Amino acid sequence: MENELELSAGEAWLDFYRHVYPNIKAGLEWHERKRISQANSDFNGRRKKSDGKPQRLGPERIADILMTYAPGRYRVEYRVAFFRVDSPPPVVE
Repeated sequence: MENELELSAGEAWLDFYRHVYPNIKAGLEWHERKRISQANSDFNGRRKKSDGKPQRLGPERIADILMTYAPGRYRVEYRVAFFRVDSPPPVVE
């Protein structure tokens, strides 16, 4: 689409957290602010699971938050790609 910039999941999260969240934070319920705050902690690797591994902020969770709190600013597209990894190299003549 016109005037769209393709972002990685991380870039989309940073854009939301830096530019959208400050403008909507005051109007959110405490549990919504907590959800976003925990997501940001997970993005930055500050929360740990019970096994000590970092709690990650995955693309599905980012998409859910963006679609919930900033509808219209982002468009999420899910893609599946398959690659054959044992193919011979191309022949150059």
